[in-house]
Amino acid sequence: MKNILHVNNTMNIGGVESFLLTTYSNIERKNYKFYFLCYSNNKFDYEDEIKKLGGEFIRISNPKKVSIIKHYHELCKIMKKYKFDVVCSHTYFDSAIVLLAALKSKIKIRIAHSHTTEGNNSVNALRRFKWNIARLIINICANYKFACSKEAGISLFRNKKFIVIPNGIDTKNFKFNLKNRVDIRNQYNIKEQDILIGHVGRFDKAKNHKFMIDLLEKLRLNNKSYKLMLVGNGKEYDDIISYVKEKNLETQVIFVGSVNQASSYYSAFDLFIFPSLYEGLGISLIEAQISGLKAIASTNVPQEVNETGNVSFLPLSINEWSTYINSIDLTRNDTKEYIEKSKYNIKNTIEILTKIYNK
Repeated sequence: MKNILHVNNTMNIGGVESFLLTTYSNIERKNYKFYFLCYSNNKFDYEDEIKKLGGEFIRISNPKKVSIIKHYHELCKIMKKYKFDVVCSHTYFDSAIVLLAALKSKIKIRIAHSHTTEGNNSVNALRRFKWNIARLIINICANYKFACSKEAGISLFRNKKFIVIPNGIDTKNFKFNLKNRVDIRNQYNIKEQDILIGHVGRFDKAKNHKFMIDLLEKLRLNNKSYKLMLVGNGKEYDDIISYVKEKNLETQVIFVGSVNQASSYYSAFDLFIFPSLYEGLGISLIEAQISGLKAIASTNVPQEVNETGNVSFLPLSINEWSTYINSIDLTRNDTKEYIEKSKYNIKNTIEILTKIYNK
């Protein structure tokens, strides 16, 4: 059996976390055991499900709260104890110390997996310098470089070779389900004539939740049927609740919070929005397309996510988004053919990953 360590900050609802859970749910677990190294003592949204699958959690100090030397030694100690066959870090530039420890611990397969394009944004000179040092360490220590999209790969690895790994999805879970639609809309008192705009993702600055609230406010000036449902949690959750109260939209914005089965909520939506400030790929946009939804994303999202032609990309302008939404046909599309052929089918992803795990 191959012992594989995945390093990520948490295992709460989010794109990277969903990808890891889906991968572990579908891989041959008699041949591969996943360990998850995280930086919080809190219980995670996906923790019970992962433990049922046989996965194991390892918790260490948050690297932002201890010295870099202590963090490095903690990582080396764990890697020496467990003797992993593979170490895969999903923590962007923070992967540098993880992979340096993996090299020191003589881990055979050391993977840096990029899931974002944050490093393309303008930052101050000191942070840019630190990122460049981290990038150098990552490119030296990782003998395999993965990215969820071409843009995410260039952002972290620059001109070094990397492999684009599609963020695999268990597509059958996201097909439109009429029962789920009726049950969820009844649960939240959403009438059939209401137009429910949806978003699934962590509450983080990058996801741009305030834009979603402002957009809803604009749309409701001319059509009171619009409502917004937000699925997920995160560090900006309370701030967004306060912002909704400031706008007097408490009855029009539904906060679902963290749920184990976010897949069923896509059936309740009429439109999916994704106005990110930066994004590696946008896995929930793939999930929305599988459900047959029309979707709108910001121009900061990689256009390769648009596999069905149902995603429209617009600059971050409230007026442009509201005008466009008022003009589009929200009829769901039949996605059967897409589901069967999609490169984002988890079976295809696992085939790529296991070839590397087995080297």
